[in-house]
Amino acid sequence: MTKQTNKSIHKSHTSARLNTTAAIPNEKAKLLGQPDVDEGQRFKHMHEVNDIPAIVFSDAIVEDCEEFSDPDEENNQDEAWFQVHGKNIIQIIDEEPEPLLQITEDDVQSEIDYWQQAVVGFIVGANPPWQVLEGFLQRIWSKYVIDKISFLPNGVSLARFQSEEMKQAVLGSGHFLFDNKPLILKAWQPDVELTKEVIKSVPALIRIHKLPLKFWGKSLPKIASLVGKYVKSDSPTDSKTRLGFARVMVELQLGQAFPNSIKFLDEKLNVMTVDIEYEWKPSVCTKCKQIGHEKEQCRKNTQQKVRRCGGLYKNLLQCLSHPSKHL
Repeated sequence: MTKQTNKSIHKSHTSARLNTTAAIPNEKAKLLGQPDVDEGQRFKHMHEVNDIPAIVFSDAIVEDCEEFSDPDEENNQDEAWFQVHGKNIIQIIDEEPEPLLQITEDDVQSEIDYWQQAVVGFIVGANPPWQVLEGFLQRIWSKYVIDKISFLPNGVSLARFQSEEMKQAVLGSGHFLFDNKPLILKAWQPDVELTKEVIKSVPALIRIHKLPLKFWGKSLPKIASLVGKYVKSDSPTDSKTRLGFARVMVELQLGQAFPNSIKFLDEKLNVMTVDIEYEWKPSVCTKCKQIGHEKEQCRKNTQQKVRRCGGLYKNLLQCLSHPSKHL
């Protein structure tokens, strides 16, 4: 179909739309009981009242509109624009980013070899001064040769030993407690961040009171497992030299219940009840989100009270020194 034919068809459609519009009756005039007035007449009367000549759409205007909306010409314009600017767009898309600096294995191998004999540790629920923590680590690992102890501001420490065998011996030597709070240890890894990792269970010491002597043998791990996973008993419990209570280390889950007493059946099916005392609980504080204390024992509460009392004391002094200003 030629371009001239498209113009003729478009012209005929435009004329039909104009004629159809002029033939629509005035529905509002019908509702008011007035005679029908077509749209063309209604607008004609308005122009006459306002003394403005009526607008007449001539064939030339219709042809100009057809020329403006010619789809073939629009496509030609788009193609011409792309020929001018398209190369720049393709160049931007295909442009590669500036190459980054590449660190090789040879650059880091010496540091990896140096720290390969180190362990990473932190204390759950505590962040003591580095001098105190260094003395604690030197004491519990006194039979090993420690080459270096380093500390990070977030409470994480690194201890480098003289040999790989010493490092493995420390990792397999069991649990260590600082002020009844567990020391978490792991081997240093090149690609692991030096942060306090998320833990789900921690070792803790419990005391079992009112425990008859017949349960201090094979029965003790079973009874302790009612509180947490049994780890070991302390030396006075194993040697039966301190009979006031049995002291046992168990693994406690974060967020678990901490019963103050537990019940079990003895060999004669009698119900036995013993009391449980926790030397430290892995409870999570809802105030500071730290492990090892509850909201009532949080230091932030104490600091707020001190600030509040300090403000009251200051106001009291001002009132006593200038009573007329406060009366």
